Amino acid sequence: RRGKRCTQPGCTKASQSNGLCKAHGGCQSVGCTKSSQARGFCRAHGRGPRCEKEGCSKDPEREGFCADHGGFRFCQYSDCTREDRGGGFCTKH
Repeated sequence: RRGKRCTQPGCTKASQSNGLCKAHGGCQSVGCTKSSQARGFCRAHGRGPRCEKEGCSKDPEREGFCADHGGFRFCQYSDCTREDRGGGFCTKH
């Protein structure tokens, strides 16, 4: 099965974002030459919300915070302070 093709007339490359290939669908931010990832912008220029901790520019994981600032679930095992790695438990439990 073939994926969607670039909508630029005459182009046969696969589309990456907004119906355009890497060559025709670059980041819309002025001066940026990176390929677009979502909504016509690269990750650096079009990313959604950031961690709510002042001064942090990381992506939030949970409840508005990145993993460094508490945006993760804890293991459900009694008195364990490790991060949940799936299914409610850390890799140890």
